[in-house]
Amino acid sequence: KLINLHIYYNENSYFLSKLFEHIKKSSALQLEGPFGNCVLRQPLTSSIFFIAGGYGIVPFHALIQQILKLNANQKIFLYW
Repeated sequence: KLINLHIYYNENSYFLSKLFEHIKKSSALQLEGPFGNCVLRQPLTSSIFFIAGGYGIVPFHALIQQILKLNANQKIFLYW
């Protein structure tokens, strides 16, 4: 299954430097997760507000994609 990864590359990060040495665009990866409780509660009955900062945008991106697939008529506000 194809997924999008949102990884901010920071050249000062030892972990990310090593990660990007070993993976390239279109690499096959084995992943685990997700871990957490970020879910979309239904039914959607009012406008939806998301507030994110930095990497915090990633779970909201997934939730917004889910809302769009549902063809929900609620307004969506994202402050990043």
